[in-house]
Amino acid sequence: MNKLFNLSDFQDLFIYRVEDGDTLRSIGDKFHAAETALISLNALTQEVSVGDVLLVERTNGIPYIVKPGDSLESITNGDKNKIFEIVNKNKTDVIYVGQKIYI
Repeated sequence: MNKLFNLSDFQDLFIYRVEDGDTLRSIGDKFHAAETALISLNALTQEVSVGDVLLVERTNGIPYIVKPGDSLESITNGDKNKIFEIVNKNKTDVIYVGQKIYI
């Protein structure tokens, strides 16, 4: 029998129904999830609306606000393994000033 997925892959994944006043940023802050991860995981093309159902994956890591001049290389001192971890946690390799990422 072939397994399509491993249940342990989903241990930090849950369903959340968007409430009044929620934004991707506030949902991300509430559950320690990167906005980019929410967008990627839910294939979003616009902001969420009340009643929308989202998959949310908790991100293990330390929140970090990107500063002017930051790059993935400068944040990780060029450590390629750490760069890969940051990209994987945040579901993006693009960062911008003011963005909250998890490292």
